[in-house]
Amino acid sequence: MNTLSTATVMAAALSWALTTSALAQGSNASVTQTGAGNLSLISQTNTGAEVTAIIIQNGNSKLVVDPQGGSGGVQQSNAEVLRAEIRQTGEANRANLTQAGGWRALFYLDQNGEANIASVQQQDTASSVTRITQSGNGNYVESQAYSVGANGYVARQTGINNDIRVVDVNTGYSGPVMEQQGASNLVIVQQDNVFYSTTRVNQLGNQNQAIALHNNTEATRTTIDQSGNENIAYARRTTGVSGANATIAQTGDGNLVVGDQSGWNTDYSVLQNGQQNIAIVQQTGVLLPFADTSNVALITQTGNGHYAVLSQSGVGNRGSIAQ
Repeated sequence: MNTLSTATVMAAALSWALTTSALAQGSNASVTQTGAGNLSLISQTNTGAEVTAIIIQNGNSKLVVDPQGGSGGVQQSNAEVLRAEIRQTGEANRANLTQAGGWRALFYLDQNGEANIASVQQQDTASSVTRITQSGNGNYVESQAYSVGANGYVARQTGINNDIRVVDVNTGYSGPVMEQQGASNLVIVQQDNVFYSTTRVNQLGNQNQAIALHNNTEATRTTIDQSGNENIAYARRTTGVSGANATIAQTGDGNLVVGDQSGWNTDYSVLQNGQQNIAIVQQTGVLLPFADTSNVALITQTGNGHYAVLSQSGVGNRGSIAQ
């Protein structure tokens, strides 16, 4: 009869302990697919302190989504940390992610190709982090955050006819950052009942559009930078009892800025450099007690053939147009 050595027994015990510890901490799932028309679905719930899902797909017409109902994809819920990574290379790929009920939600998406679609939904978490990178043309990403304590979001797209849409509802802090390089791209940010938000959009190219809509938000800061021709920037804040600050900078010809702010303590600044640009700003606000001003607006246009309109109502307004 063979006798196990002390070293062998200790090694077996250590291996068992490490395995038990890993299982107690959470679960991991990974899928790698190469070819066309593949489908991946991962569901993780109530699995411990941390869950991780990684999907890598190379080829065309890949799905990280239920092809019948259009939902599914990666679903994670009720773990302390929810982490997902999706990397797709090719054309006409689609990725869906849903994260809910965790202390922290992390999502990383990298799509390289044409006509790719990504859908992200994060809800009921203390904090969420999303990083999206898309390279190619005709790509689309939609991100939704509901009842999130702090939402950190960064999306970068390179190409033409790309689309980024961000929705924040009932969040404490939201700080989306969107960057696009190319032409005919679109960014839409919609925030409802957000306590504090900082929105930044940077677009390089021609015929791009950036739209920031803030409803019933408190401290709101919006920055839009566009470089190119025939770009459009629209920033609106409706209602809210704290400051709203919007800064729009455009360099190029034939650009348009439209601004609309209401609430208390609003500030709107437009800087346009080029030819035949248009700026239209409207502010309606209420003068706070012990405050000197209610609405402040500054429009600065350098170049020739510009058009500027500033409308302010309320008490304690300050407006300036420089051409």
